[in-house]
Amino acid sequence: MPETNTEQDFNPDGSLTIMGQKIPPKYVQSLLAFYEADHQLTPNERKILAEELSGARMLLVFSGMLTSAVALFAPSMWKHFKLQAELKVSGATLPKRPVFHRPFMSGLFATGAYFLTLYYTSKVVRDGKIEDLTRAQSDGLLGEETRESKKRQLDVWKALSPERLPLFAYYYQDTVIHPANIMVDPRQLAHKKPHEPSYIPPANGVKPESEQAASSSWSHVRQENGFFDAKKEDPKETEGSSVQDLSTSKHDTSSDSFFKDNSSSQDQETKPMSAWERIRKGSK
Repeated sequence: MPETNTEQDFNPDGSLTIMGQKIPPKYVQSLLAFYEADHQLTPNERKILAEELSGARMLLVFSGMLTSAVALFAPSMWKHFKLQAELKVSGATLPKRPVFHRPFMSGLFATGAYFLTLYYTSKVVRDGKIEDLTRAQSDGLLGEETRESKKRQLDVWKALSPERLPLFAYYYQDTVIHPANIMVDPRQLAHKKPHEPSYIPPANGVKPESEQAASSSWSHVRQENGFFDAKKEDPKETEGSSVQDLSTSKHDTSSDSFFKDNSSSQDQETKPMSAWERIRKGSK
């Protein structure tokens, strides 16, 4: 990855303009910290992070759904028990009530409880992982290579923001399978224009299946219309085909000349002759 001149990339206020969008300085620092930590990872460490973040995401979803369900029914349960206590004192019968007491308020409680639980749980998971990796990094019983690996993972966990933990889980799951999607240097994007077309080449020169299907279909259309494909041919095949063409051309020259002579004589016989040509032919 080529180095960039940071003095020219940043704006005077410390912000960074990427694809026409101005990013504040506080987000720029966290963005660069994550980029530098992410590019130090090995493929195995990236896989470990993907598994850990995937487990954390499942925990977030389960805890968030459970808390939101409790918050959704909490006003109704409170109203139910309160009404039952009042009816026991008065001796009246229990009237018919809707399933949810104040549905709009119950929905607001459930939504707020869901997002608060996601943030709190992700923060607890992140802080616990940082504490575990810090303890493992300072463990003298581990080898130097293992401690360096823990250090790289620790840098990534420190750069993660708790509220975006599910997004990072998806990012690492994707980059384990497709290394070409690893985050590029944000300072390089500062030189691009908002509407400038960009293309990221596939890893190891392998085209996606969609591109291969499109190219094969287009080559078929070109061949149907008399155009040849511009792909490189196998030299052995071209050599064999050229030798075969030479051998067939040698056998075809005599027959071609014979048929050409016959066709020319037939053309001369069938062609209408002028009066002068008939006189010349009759004098022979």
